[in-house]
Amino acid sequence: MKENYGMWRAVLMPLDLISLRDMEEGRWHADTLYIYPEDGYQFQLEELVREQFNADEIQWIAGSTAVDLLGTIEVEHKSQVILSVWWD
Repeated sequence: MKENYGMWRAVLMPLDLISLRDMEEGRWHADTLYIYPEDGYQFQLEELVREQFNADEIQWIAGSTAVDLLGTIEVEHKSQVILSVWWD
């Protein structure tokens, strides 16, 4: 996935305090990955994630929900979507 870094603006794997507890034992407790794609790469990025990540759920967050989560306003000719990847 690292070689495809031009396909996204940012990637976030949020943590909680359970992660802090587990890090002492070398474990990373995270179940969700959010990817903010570059325009024009949404389809390829979703395909790559489906092929390589073995996720339980992959979904797009778009529209006013994505705009609210990103804390931005809708910008003409710029997509505001987030790819959410979840593991159980």
